Amino acid sequence: MVREVEEEIGLLVEPIGCIGVLEELTDGQQWYDSIYVARIIGGSLENREPHKFDAVEYVDPRKLPLKIAANTKAAIELYLSKPV
Repeated sequence: MVREVEEEIGLLVEPIGCIGVLEELTDGQQWYDSIYVARIIGGSLENREPHKFDAVEYVDPRKLPLKIAANTKAAIELYLSKPV
């Protein structure tokens, strides 16, 4: 998870803990996403995979943009429902 965050958006993070697992069914395949909370400890936010993402930005998790992946929205809703 730490490596993926740095590779994709340029931030160095320290995991705090896993808050849950989400199940997703896509094109007949079943996927499980482990959802982690992490603390930013360095780096700078940047789009390191422009072929995958239009943009990366900080947003208020209670005011999400309309264009957001369903699994990302579900992960944020899980985060908001848990005391961290």
